[in-house]
Amino acid sequence: MLSPRIWGSYERFRDCFNEAGLLGDLIEIPNYTNETLIIIEGYGNRLHPILMRTFILENLERVEGFIRAYADHVGVSTMRVLCDELRSLLEGVDVDG
Repeated sequence: MLSPRIWGSYERFRDCFNEAGLLGDLIEIPNYTNETLIIIEGYGNRLHPILMRTFILENLERVEGFIRAYADHVGVSTMRVLCDELRSLLEGVDVDG
């Protein structure tokens, strides 16, 4: 189940991606972000900060790739807003403690 923050991002952009026929890919990126956050929150301080940063950076790279791949289909501004939302969730994670 998606966290409320992830679900909100998904709901906000679902219609744009549905119209472009890309809804399956939109589902995948919030799911991956949600799983990353669950892993980080589940392990808390037991997860080494370097490993935690690796999870976060890997997810940010996936988000960036997703943005580049679909910006032409749904609009650069839409993709920028979605990217900013997902980024803020990941960057808001306290990796040191």
